[in-house]
Amino acid sequence: MRSLLPLAAAGGAGMFFNTLPRWVKIPAVVGLLALAAFELTKDGSEAFNAAAIFGGQGEQGAAQMADSVKVRADMNAGKDVSAAKRTATVTYEQNAAVAQEKQAIASAATQSEWDLKFKKATGHPLTTTETLRLAELKKLKAEAETAEAQSTAARQQAKVDKEAAELGARLVESMQKNDGNILFTFWDIFVPKGALGK
Repeated sequence: MRSLLPLAAAGGAGMFFNTLPRWVKIPAVVGLLALAAFELTKDGSEAFNAAAIFGGQGEQGAAQMADSVKVRADMNAGKDVSAAKRTATVTYEQNAAVAQEKQAIASAATQSEWDLKFKKATGHPLTTTETLRLAELKKLKAEAETAEAQSTAARQQAKVDKEAAELGARLVESMQKNDGNILFTFWDIFVPKGALGK
């Protein structure tokens, strides 16, 4: 039963095609022939170039399995190295360099300032990342000290301003109380109570 369905469908398509006018049939047939020619050309090209395609894929697979140190030594020695091996080796080296950089950044970020200073003081060379981390910690410490100094200065200035405002208020109050007499005002403000018979 199943084998009859494609035949029936094909027969239905054939009957449908016969009902079409000639001006539709001709472009449809030309299009189908062009598609068939394209597919045949593509298949022929792939068959003709199959050895090169599969050879390239094989070389790429071999390059991915090659020892990058040996390939780099061969490249430096001027030996003939395939482009696939060169590309795989350079990609591997780039990925390794990125991984080392990330590891160095993570290692430096977890070390304390004391550890970095101790390492430097004992003559152990610091990596560039550790040097940058130490400089960053020094900068942050300086910024914190500057902020603390500014805060202390602002508190002291506020205290001075408050005392000046209080003295000014007492001066105005005393001048008003003593009808502007400066001597009595001076006596009220600067001579403490209980001194000189006050």
